[in-house]
Amino acid sequence: MPPAVDDALVLTIYPYAESDGVVVFLTRKHGKVRLLVRGLRSLKRQQHGIISPFNRISLSFKPRGPDQLGYLVECGLQRGVDIGSGQLADYYFLSYMHEVVLGMEIDPAAGNRIFRLLDVLTESILHSGFRIDRLCYFQFWLLRLEGLLPDPGTCGSCGRAFEEERAALAVDLHSLSFICRSCRSDQWKGDIRSAQAMWVMLKGFLKANPENLVYIPLDMSDYMELISHFDLKISNFIGKKSKSMPMLLGTVSV
Repeated sequence: MPPAVDDALVLTIYPYAESDGVVVFLTRKHGKVRLLVRGLRSLKRQQHGIISPFNRISLSFKPRGPDQLGYLVECGLQRGVDIGSGQLADYYFLSYMHEVVLGMEIDPAAGNRIFRLLDVLTESILHSGFRIDRLCYFQFWLLRLEGLLPDPGTCGSCGRAFEEERAALAVDLHSLSFICRSCRSDQWKGDIRSAQAMWVMLKGFLKANPENLVYIPLDMSDYMELISHFDLKISNFIGKKSKSMPMLLGTVSV
């Protein structure tokens, strides 16, 4: 059987034996794959620089069973990420995305969407650096692709689509659903203005690519609240808290 060929993002690297390594890749067509890479830890081997965290590479590999390691045949660099050249926030954001995806079970049939999400956000970070709304975008789309987020285009109470006359007025931060004016009751309290701004931003995420996100000037406290609730859902989904998120938020001025 000929080797499988795919595009891949390097998620993480583990040492194996004296000079080998086990690398976890997110591929465009095969989901996550774990491959044994001979001589990875030797500086003399070419793939030492190619197979580095956050890089996108072309990959040729021999897959094995679910509980067995496949092995790398050859690889080529498509896009390198120089970790030391950016800001700390850039590094921690890339680390957060890869940490979350590493903890997920990814259906190969749906892996292309997760691959594209990471790929385009990495490209946007390399082009113009970290921005708080890009973090929200990643969390929003990850949860949405996994079916863990209500549709921001409909009221979470009555199910009717929002229109100009029936706009989102409040947000239920427990379910992250938006509530229309006619359904709002005492159980949905809080800052109406921030709820509307959140709704405008998330509704915009449905149509926007990371490269052309229009920044919504939420108060930083509102961004932090939304990120916190998104992160809680993601942590529950993957079964652990992120180590990178506290460090990423430590770089953000509130």
